[in-house]
Amino acid sequence: MTSMLAGLWLGTTVWAALPLPVHPECGALDRPDLCPSDLGGDWELLSTIPAHSRESIRPAELELGAGLAADRAWNVTTGDWDVVLAIGDSGVDWSAWDTRRKHRLKAAELPVPRSADGADAADHDANGDGLFNIDDYADDPRVDWAAGVGGAPDRLDPADLLAAFSDGVDDDGNGYVDDICGWDFFDDDNDAFTSLPGEYGQHGQGVATGAAAEGGDGGSIGVCPSCSILPVRVGDTFITDGDRVARAIAYAADEGASGITLALGALSNSEVTAAAARYAWDHGLVLSAVAGDENGFHHNFPSLLPEALYLRSVRYDTPSDSGPIYSYFNTQNCNNFGARMDLVAPSRVCATGAATATVGVVGLVQAAALAVEGERLHAGEVVQLLLQTSEDVWLTEDERAISKAYPSAEGWDPYTGYGRVDAERAVDAVVAGDIPPW
Repeated sequence: MTSMLAGLWLGTTVWAALPLPVHPECGALDRPDLCPSDLGGDWELLSTIPAHSRESIRPAELELGAGLAADRAWNVTTGDWDVVLAIGDSGVDWSAWDTRRKHRLKAAELPVPRSADGADAADHDANGDGLFNIDDYADDPRVDWAAGVGGAPDRLDPADLLAAFSDGVDDDGNGYVDDICGWDFFDDDNDAFTSLPGEYGQHGQGVATGAAAEGGDGGSIGVCPSCSILPVRVGDTFITDGDRVARAIAYAADEGASGITLALGALSNSEVTAAAARYAWDHGLVLSAVAGDENGFHHNFPSLLPEALYLRSVRYDTPSDSGPIYSYFNTQNCNNFGARMDLVAPSRVCATGAATATVGVVGLVQAAALAVEGERLHAGEVVQLLLQTSEDVWLTEDERAISKAYPSAEGWDPYTGYGRVDAERAVDAVVAGDIPPW
């Protein structure tokens, strides 16, 4: 069930397998050839310490590794197309090469694809690769590749399907007219494209890439490269309001998503938002939410809700990751902290990176559960699994004096929670049937 559709990217023909196959020996020391070609220098995903830091790293981290061990989790699973990761953010860039084929399409809102001669396919999986995505409309004469707003004029992307098939009819009767590929809760329409230029406008696309970029195409690779993406736009930056977040959470839950990123802060936290979080919990949706980026000890909503994972990031202790590093358990002076802290995740940026990485691990865990158990885990099971398989983060006072790290202690503490999320350990626990109660 792999698609070998060729595409043009910066003038180079790129062939990528979707879904990405497992890499049974990825994670072996100094053997990048055993991993997806675009893993590159993404230390955040590694189970080992990069060669340039092995002489300088504090001894405890030689075994723990630099990142969340996605490389070794890919020995078992790279995700599953039926595991949907919602991106609750500032919108996505439809033209982005490494995610444009990853967006989940809704068959109920779309006609069956046609071949170049105008004949209808037997079903929505027109190319027979076992997936339903934009590749199935590659030859459809009704779709103009240059018609979509925010798309690339020289290749097919979800924006072109919105242009071709938005007919003003709510075919599936869910109250969202033509929700062909997610929804925009900021402009209240069916186009989740990011309209704001610059860094803030690309915030949501960066999250989508980090969580689920397809990999194997020479670009970027996400933590869960074979999971599908559901874009749900909740604002034009990472500041929004609670009611929009509530609607986005409920929508993602109804659409069967396994996780949603909430790398944002809401200006309100109404009873509706709290009810949406409880609804998500009951429907298997894990809220991957941020502690915030103000380097403060204060509440951030909706992350503070009991159903959400409260997250911040850890990273190297030097200005650059290219030279000798003493510890990968440090942080930028932007992450919030406090008594609500659950987990940390490796990222060179602030708490957004932690939410991005963690939702990708949620995807890997649910993909492993589908393969082993034949069904998804409850949200409570996933949360407990991530907490109980995390790597405890703590440094001695002498080590902290060298790394200039925030305080930490064995076990839970308000700066690192229960520890650093570990994709390998979480996936292995699912395979072994060690699912904790919730």
